[in-house]
Amino acid sequence: MPVERARRQQFHDLFVVMLPEVRTWLRRQGLDQDVDDVAAEVFTVVWRRWSDVPRELGDRRAWVYGVAHNKVRQARAASAKAQDRSALGVFDPTAPGPDPATRVVGDDWVHRALQMLPPSEREAVSLTLLADLSPTQAAHAAGCSVTAMTTRLARARARLERFAASQQYQPEPTGRTR
Repeated sequence: MPVERARRQQFHDLFVVMLPEVRTWLRRQGLDQDVDDVAAEVFTVVWRRWSDVPRELGDRRAWVYGVAHNKVRQARAASAKAQDRSALGVFDPTAPGPDPATRVVGDDWVHRALQMLPPSEREAVSLTLLADLSPTQAAHAAGCSVTAMTTRLARARARLERFAASQQYQPEPTGRTR
């Protein structure tokens, strides 16, 4: 039983550290209403496949984000399917209504900037900057090559620079000096 206890402790330690990160990342992927459900699915997969999870922390984080990436795709596919049913006039009384907070978040400059990026570039920015993965780890999590990931990042930077220029974005002073 000491092996099982160690396994549970390792999972617990990873879960405690990564749950807030994964939930934040899921929100930034636009899953405001489904965040808790998708996060639960992510960590269920991690627990079930614990023997496949890499031992090194950076690789382990990338692996968890890879699972989260797949769950986001599944959630989007299910949402699209539900929208298709809705368009056909099929009423789903269990479907959640729009979240009023979404409108407030939509006014945020950063949110608007990220939303204008194509999905692959938004994901690249999200994995590298928001989830703090290296381009190599982000590529693994997204299921693409490192070259594709770095290309997506370069394109996203260029789009964000143009967006910032068009919006005449001026960062607010933080009061900190370097």
